[in-house]
Amino acid sequence: MVSYGQIACMLGRPQAAREVGWAMSSCPEHLPWQRVVTADGSVSGGVCALLRRARLVEEGVAFLPDGRVDMDSHQWDGA
Repeated sequence: MVSYGQIACMLGRPQAAREVGWAMSSCPEHLPWQRVVTADGSVSGGVCALLRRARLVEEGVAFLPDGRVDMDSHQWDGA
């Protein structure tokens, strides 16, 4: 799992998390777009949020009781 903000930082644009979100709306289907979530682990995506969550469940991603992804267990370190 990676957050929009992490991707922005990796691109050298730490304030551009929202731009990453806009770019993700055009993400090709073969990329693991479901693995990009908000910094607190919330699954966003408007009408695609339920599909995104279902794919994450299929992948075995752990969720916290409040419905957020357990980022402590699943966050990618960029390596």
